[in-house]
Amino acid sequence: MGFFSGSKGGYKQISNLTPQQQLAQSQYVSGAGPAFSSLYDYYGGLMSGQGADVNAFMAPQMRQFNEQIIPGLSEQFAGMGSGALSSSGFRNAAVSAGTDLSERLGA
Repeated sequence: MGFFSGSKGGYKQISNLTPQQQLAQSQYVSGAGPAFSSLYDYYGGLMSGQGADVNAFMAPQMRQFNEQIIPGLSEQFAGMGSGALSSSGFRNAAVSAGTDLSERLGA
């Protein structure tokens, strides 16, 4: 029977990857194989939020926060007079800066 007579058709899915590319793809997806295990471990460590890689990633941002942001806020509020550093305004500014830091690290 022909095309117009309603014969049951079918299809065959064919990959456009070579056998070597298929092997590399399957190793990448499973996280196995020598080419991808170190990358898998690195990104897995970053996503877990723990480990030396995360600390190395966060260190510059934390250093900037501790050495520039907080002292800058302290200077601004210290210029307002006695007791300004214990005010709710200073606490709110410090909390806002901490929230900004955590959002930047999370991104």
